[in-house]
Amino acid sequence: MKSVTRKIFDSRKTTTRDHIVDYERAWNTFVGVIMSLDLTNDDGFGAALQSFTKSEKTKTEFLLDSLPPFYSNIV
Repeated sequence: MKSVTRKIFDSRKTTTRDHIVDYERAWNTFVGVIMSLDLTNDDGFGAALQSFTKSEKTKTEFLLDSLPPFYSNIV
């Protein structure tokens, strides 16, 4: 989850396009891991994560959150 929630765009190190591609890769890996969870003894957290990863809004919000405040007027 940290690979998605703690990703920060740095224009000195990468392009916006490359950042989005990298984010997409991290998101898809995250979804793959979460969707393969064994929920036999789940207390609700695993099911919530699975539901959470199905949302395009969630994916978009984390991507937008990875952009620095400088980009807030564009977003």
